[in-house]
Amino acid sequence: MWNIKEENLSDFKITAKNRLSPDNSVSFMLGTIIWCSIVMLFIAIILFKFGWSGFPSTFEKVVVFIEVVFYILQIAFLFIFSKPKMYIKFQKIISILTLFYAFQLATIGFLWLVIKGIFAFPNDTLTFTYVGLLLAGGFLTHILCTISIFKQAENGKFNGENSSGFFFDKAIIFTVLGSILYVLTLLILILIHTFGEIKLGDMFFYFILSVILYAVAIGSAEFQLLVYCKYKFPSFNMSWHEYEKETKELLKNYKKRNRKSNKNKKKLS
Repeated sequence: MWNIKEENLSDFKITAKNRLSPDNSVSFMLGTIIWCSIVMLFIAIILFKFGWSGFPSTFEKVVVFIEVVFYILQIAFLFIFSKPKMYIKFQKIISILTLFYAFQLATIGFLWLVIKGIFAFPNDTLTFTYVGLLLAGGFLTHILCTISIFKQAENGKFNGENSSGFFFDKAIIFTVLGSILYVLTLLILILIHTFGEIKLGDMFFYFILSVILYAVAIGSAEFQLLVYCKYKFPSFNMSWHEYEKETKELLKNYKKRNRKSNKNKKKLS
């Protein structure tokens, strides 16, 4: 489908080795679980107090059940892959899991908006439609950004002197600007529709969740390219021997810096 050559990915290979490395991916998974735990705490409180009757509609029951299952899977995957030998050995799987965790990070906060028993946000049909359009726009933004980053990779924009940066691509800039206008339009429509029922602070909450959704939708396009590269190009995968060697070198350099700083402190004193 994509005519992406490995020699045109020198810059992205550095990104994959550093910011998108397996250990950083696990850290991302942990951070996502912390955010999801805050959301799931309110679900747990309602379940503890009222059981499933705390979610009167079938829609609420289905959404909550799915999110509980996803949350359990998140914890299970992190437990399985949290040890260095595991996340290095299964780094291809980790690259796919980051997409799942990114999806959870971007969408789970909207539970607060659609579950009436949590913060009592308006949940009539039209409000649900606007929230659904916010989510749909996020998915479309992610697809457009993913297509853009793959085109950049195909055209050699991640290769040394030709590298112009993912976020400076015209298609990405137009997508971001379009997303901003789209989100603001929907938020204004929600405000008009729920005027008198919703406070300005509640609208700020809608705004924050929308920012998280679209920021993840744009940023996680790199995760898609990472998955592609992990499975197509063996050099994108680090061996356990390489990981041990780099870890020892980092520890050695860290100790050297500490010794130098201690010497400098003694001289100053």
